[in-house]
Order: sequence, then C-alpha cells, then structure tokens
Amino acid sequence: MKKYITVVAIIFVASFQAGLCQSPVPSETPSPSASASPSAVPSASPGPTTCSFRSWNPESHTFYGKKEVIVQRLATLSNPSEHRLFVQITQGDSGGSVRLYERNQNSAYDVTDWTPQHTSELIAEIDKAIMANKGVNCVGEQIKAILKRLGNGKSVHDVAAPVTPEAAFAHPVKESRGEFIRTVIVYGC
Repeated sequence: MKKYITVVAIIFVASFQAGLCQSPVPSETPSPSASASPSAVPSASPGPTTCSFRSWNPESHTFYGKKEVIVQRLATLSNPSEHRLFVQITQGDSGGSVRLYERNQNSAYDVTDWTPQHTSELIAEIDKAIMANKGVNCVGEQIKAILKRLGNGKSVHDVAAPVTPEAAFAHPVKESRGEFIRTVIVYGC
C-alpha cells in the first residue's frame, strides 16, 4: 500500500511540473494541494517554464510616462511567447485598454481586447488574486477569470506568437491618449 501511494504521488508531482496545471474553476480562496508550496516540489527545482513555477512566481511590470520612453522600456522584458497567458492593461487620459493573450492548441495566441474607462480597480483585483492564490492554482486561469467579468470583449484567434516584447505591447501604448500614461504587463503562466 505504501508503494502505491508513493507511485501515485510521484506521478502527480511529475504531471504538475510538466505544466498540466490548469484549474478550470478559479477560487477566491485557494485550497491547499500537494504542490502548493516550493517545499512540496522535489529537491530539483522546477524549470522556469512549468505552470507550477510560473504560478508561484508570476511577473508584473508597470511603466509610467511618455509613450516613447515606455516603448523603449518594453524591450527590457522577457519574451512574451515564453508564456502561455499574459495580459497588458494600459490607461491613458480618455480610457483604458485591456489585452489578454492566451496560447491555443495551434501554438498561436487568441487575443481578447476590452476597453474599460478605468483600469486601476482591475489591476488591484489581479494583484489580490495573485496574492490569494499563492501558487496553488494556475495563476493564468485566476487572471483570466477576473478579465472575463469585463464581458465578452473582442477576440482574434490564431495570432502569431510575438517575436519581441515591443511587438506584443507597443501598439496599445502608442494608441493611448495623453502625454502621461501607464501600462501594466502581467505574465501569468
């Protein structure tokens, strides 16, 4: 019996590290699981491309200022195509832009756009969800659930993976109105 439980545990951890974590129903307060913390992962740390690693270590980058300077700073980000799901939230004088990128089965991206008037509360909700998740569930699915509250949005399917961060993120920055803007990029998983 003890060997059976050990084998099941090894299979579970291996499948989780392989990036198979995709919680279909995000929870406001995640329940603990065998992979909830780094101590539950075997001594060899997971690679930076696994869902469990990315759910425990999501990235958020915020840039304020002039469009030209922000576009230059975008080049410092890691390549977005290394991620399964990421979001860009841009706020200008006359409204916001939210763009969700999610890799599909064709290794291209489905991109959904929303145009809320204000984005500060949305950014705070995403931050709260990441902190509450604590790496337990797929953080990308947590972010996606928050964005779906904005409604259906406008979707484009099978968009080629971005070659550079500028290719992915410069357009909403350049389109925003005002001299002083903000853009937030969150790499979920």
